[in-house]
Amino acid sequence: MTHTLKYREKNDEDDLFVIEIAKAEMDKVLLEAWGRPVDPAEILDVPGAQLSIIEDESNQKIGFYSILRPDDCLYLNTLVIAESSQGQGCGQTVMTHLEDIAQRENRTALELSVQTTNQRAIQFYNKLGFEDVGWSFYRTILMRKIIASS
Repeated sequence: MTHTLKYREKNDEDDLFVIEIAKAEMDKVLLEAWGRPVDPAEILDVPGAQLSIIEDESNQKIGFYSILRPDDCLYLNTLVIAESSQGQGCGQTVMTHLEDIAQRENRTALELSVQTTNQRAIQFYNKLGFEDVGWSFYRTILMRKIIASS
């Protein structure tokens, strides 16, 4: 299912939404993987990160993503979609949007890290063509999808 989603740069008024949805959707995973909840600074204060708000067709905020641009890849630092919008194809739509950004910017790959305890996320990214590239951090793996140049 394809969704018409809108993406806009986060503004200061979005900070509370970002933290609340991050805690609601990520705390359980991070508590299991790392033994601690979301740290707002890890989302709002990442040097060089571009944080964008995701809105649905009715202009309702349903999530956000944060990307970095190290070397020649596009790195997805954080992706959070509200539970009420999960399982409807929104995640796939956002990932296609990010692949389009990577391709427009002539990036060779789209990368992300995922907690090893989050099997649902690992399966989702595998289904989209991401592979474990063998780098890991404490209970976290790096996944990469090669971006075809046009």
